[in-house]
Amino acid sequence: MALILSKVIPIFIYPLGLALLLMGWALWSLRHGKGRLALAVAIGILWVGSMPLVSGWLRYEMEQHHPARPIADLPKSDVIVVLGGGVARLPSPPRLEIELTSISNRIRYAAKLYKAGKAPRIIVSGGSISWMGVKAPESVVMRELLMEWGVPSDAIIQESRSRNTRENATATRTILDQNGWHHLLLVTSAVHMRRAIGVFRAAGLGPVAATTDVGSHRPTISTPFDLWPNAGYLAGTSVVIREHLGWLYYRLRGWVSLSPPLGRQ
Repeated sequence: MALILSKVIPIFIYPLGLALLLMGWALWSLRHGKGRLALAVAIGILWVGSMPLVSGWLRYEMEQHHPARPIADLPKSDVIVVLGGGVARLPSPPRLEIELTSISNRIRYAAKLYKAGKAPRIIVSGGSISWMGVKAPESVVMRELLMEWGVPSDAIIQESRSRNTRENATATRTILDQNGWHHLLLVTSAVHMRRAIGVFRAAGLGPVAATTDVGSHRPTISTPFDLWPNAGYLAGTSVVIREHLGWLYYRLRGWVSLSPPLGRQ
């Protein structure tokens, strides 16, 4: 139930969902001569949340917690751990191939780290959430993509049970303990890295951030369009809000740590 709530409740807190709720309430209230304020607030939420300047700044601030580093600057480790979330659609008719999203860069980046000799193996961590229409574990597809991009099958370890970041971390800890591995490079999107690092630390691990999928740069107002609503940037704002909500929820549950455990740095 907690997993379902963590996936459903944020939908009504994102700018679009919140604005639609306010608009619905406003339309009902207008019948009684009220609701204008709610309608104005709803329009304001949509406008501000979809402004490239606002969305870009929110994401830029989030991504600065663990900035991307050149591959050459990353240390050699026992294992590369790449978190799920990069596969948009599994191959099903009429789709013949795996469809990717922008965060599929996680998987490609893990392959690049492997080819650069940063670790001799990769753990792909991602299960399935059947009630969201995803039946096959994402790790299966991640493994196929890594092999397609030149990583040998015997260098890939599947973790197919986790459904969120905390489960990613606890399952990874089990694999590392079973094999006597201690050092890992953690691959996930820049906007997600702060929470991922905190969760892995709380699980007793000391990951090194191998940040990828950087979605922003320091925003500036260069044209009037930086203040004009854009649907793509509304989605970007929602991503940042999701991460803030996730961070808050995980902190309240005690699932994140701000410093690595002793002996795991």
